[in-house]
Amino acid sequence: MSKSTQVFYDNLADSYRYIFPDWVGSVARQGKTIDQFLEVLGFSPAHHSLYDCTCGIGTQTFGLALQGWNVHGTDLSAKSIDLAREYASEFDTIFTPTFDVRDLLQPAENPIQYDIVLSLDNAVPHFMTDEDLITGLTTMRDHLADNGLLMISIRDYDVLIENPPKSTLPSVFESDEGKRMIFQVWDWAEDLSYYDLNMYVVHHYGDDITTQCFPAQYRALRRETLTSALDSIGLKDIQWFMPDESTYYQPIVTARKP
Repeated sequence: MSKSTQVFYDNLADSYRYIFPDWVGSVARQGKTIDQFLEVLGFSPAHHSLYDCTCGIGTQTFGLALQGWNVHGTDLSAKSIDLAREYASEFDTIFTPTFDVRDLLQPAENPIQYDIVLSLDNAVPHFMTDEDLITGLTTMRDHLADNGLLMISIRDYDVLIENPPKSTLPSVFESDEGKRMIFQVWDWAEDLSYYDLNMYVVHHYGDDITTQCFPAQYRALRRETLTSALDSIGLKDIQWFMPDESTYYQPIVTARKP
């Protein structure tokens, strides 16, 4: 991914857990949801290995570890990985997840292979060009064992493009540390192929107000485009699952390595 994407997540890392009203609770809920979905697809922590290749500070990694999975996580952001290692002590898991810094645009010479490779929470749309998309997906494929499962979630850009939002609604949370408000502003390209995002985190404690802004860029990645890219690198049995079916909050695509 690009240098700007790395900077975005490095800068956001310290604040990331605070964009949730209860990050630890969200970790547990997401882990349970993903585990149940994988079980339906025939995968279990007792018999399959798992690699979270865009793990950030470990939101899904820790959630799956709580469900008994032995997870390895990597991310482009060294700051996020440092925090993930630090946060590991907050979770009582059978297997403590392992973490490394990894850029998916730099393929490994001898990739370790796993039964499942995950990239959740809209990370793949940071691949802004078709070339980078293919490179990143190929790296994920190369980490799959034969008959392994690739699982990706993205925002529903097919729907969003129909009426492009200019912002997200503010989320306001209160705690002993005061109020914090999180919202995003989206500036769309004329052809709606991508948008520039600015995430604002506002902290309000007494008379003290601080505002942080974290800029990033995302590709408005349609399902057809991602499906075609997965097919072009030789993956099979490509299927889409919408939230009402998977119970995960974003559309999920799965593909198998033959």
